[in-house]
Amino acid sequence: MKKYLFAVFACLFLLSSNVHAEDIIRPPEKVKILMGKLLTIENTHESGTFYCRVTGVSEYIASMGREVTLSVSGLNINGEQIGTVSYQIDANYSSSEQWQVIAKGRAMKVRISSIE
Repeated sequence: MKKYLFAVFACLFLLSSNVHAEDIIRPPEKVKILMGKLLTIENTHESGTFYCRVTGVSEYIASMGREVTLSVSGLNINGEQIGTVSYQIDANYSSSEQWQVIAKGRAMKVRISSIE
């Protein structure tokens, strides 16, 4: 009986917990849970931490992979207002997967370090 109560408690705890950064090293299956969340984004090549709020989520799934695009507000990198953060999952080349933003015409690899 104690095992069943523990299992029920564990399931309820997992369902009620918030999204954490380690959950979106890759985008979660249900990307809509990111709506309204405040993200902390770090540039992986240059030092810099940026904050933005997710205002929209879109997802494109095809045989070649999956792309998740987050519409964001308040993300300003190097003086340029950025409106989207995207993640492409290539069905064949998983090592190339990473979050990125397009700033000043070039792709910039970023890491989401926290979600609130």
